[in-house]
Amino acid sequence: EATKLLQQRLQTFKMSTAPPFQFRVQFAAKPPRTGHILSLRLVPVDDCENKRVREIRDELSTVFGIREANHADYGFHISLGYLLTELDEQDIEEWDQAYDEWRSRLDSMIITWVARVL
Repeated sequence: EATKLLQQRLQTFKMSTAPPFQFRVQFAAKPPRTGHILSLRLVPVDDCENKRVREIRDELSTVFGIREANHADYGFHISLGYLLTELDEQDIEEWDQAYDEWRSRLDSMIITWVARVL
C-alpha cells in the first residue's frame, strides 16, 4: 500500500533541476560510539549544488507531505546503521580503526547521486 501511494505521488513529479547531484563526505573528528546513527554526512560540493539539492528536497517534501521542523537545517546523509549497545574496548579499537580507514578512502571523494524517480 505504501509503495503504491508513493508511486502515485511521484507520477506527476517533475524535478526542477536535473541530476546528477554531487556531494563530499564530511567526517566528524571522532566517530560516534553509542546511541547514534552510523551515517556518512554529505555536503554539496559548492553553493550552486547546495541550492539545487535543497530545491529538490523542498519539492519532494511537498509531494510527500513530509516536512520536519528542522527541514532547512537537516543535513544530507547516508544512513548505514545504528549503534544500539555500548562498545567494549576491543570494539572501540576496531571501530576507530575502520572509521579512520573509511575516512582516508572517502575524505577526498566526490559522491555523485543520479536520482531516479520510479
